[in-house]
Amino acid sequence: MKHGFEKIIGRTVSGVVVASNPNGPQHQVFVCFADGTAFEIYGESFSCADGLDTGGLPEAIRYAESMGGKIERIYPTALAQAVSTEAKQALDRAMRPPKEAK
Repeated sequence: MKHGFEKIIGRTVSGVVVASNPNGPQHQVFVCFADGTAFEIYGESFSCADGLDTGGLPEAIRYAESMGGKIERIYPTALAQAVSTEAKQALDRAMRPPKEAK
């Protein structure tokens, strides 16, 4: 996955455009910001939640890992390091280079 998510931190969302495309990518979501920029999320198959979850970054990390997910990145890094020991541990796991196969 590309690193574009780091560029949306701190921006104010002004709108969201959801599109389906028979030519691919099949699903597209454009998150539009008050400064006139937009961020595209796309893929062949994905969905989203029906509302907002509570708990912020620590709960998102806990939930993703409890469902078998592997945390690959956390943005912004400074926030991840400040919120909790649990988040710091997840950030450490995510930033650790992969172990070499023997």
